[in-house]
Amino acid sequence: MYKWRAYLNRPIHRWVSNGRPYVHKTVNHRQNFVNPVNGANTQMIERALRCARSQIIKTANNVHPTSLPGYLAELWWRPMHGTTPFNDSVAEVAKQHPMH
Repeated sequence: MYKWRAYLNRPIHRWVSNGRPYVHKTVNHRQNFVNPVNGANTQMIERALRCARSQIIKTANNVHPTSLPGYLAELWWRPMHGTTPFNDSVAEVAKQHPMH
């Protein structure tokens, strides 16, 4: 079976997520776009990356590549928490150390 080059030197079968072994499913795009046996596909991640790319291009024109992880972290954070990580951090500090 053909495998993506990025998988060749990475022991994905040993990864752990939330204390449980990570189950990595694959799909061979030379044969089909959804694995007929286990339902694996790449549509969700491809859509997420497309959305992230368009958001970063809209809000962060001419961003240095080293800033990209911060932008991706914020894009990941917002849907779950509704605000920016900075505002949440300040709110948590204020809660832990109230002014008297």
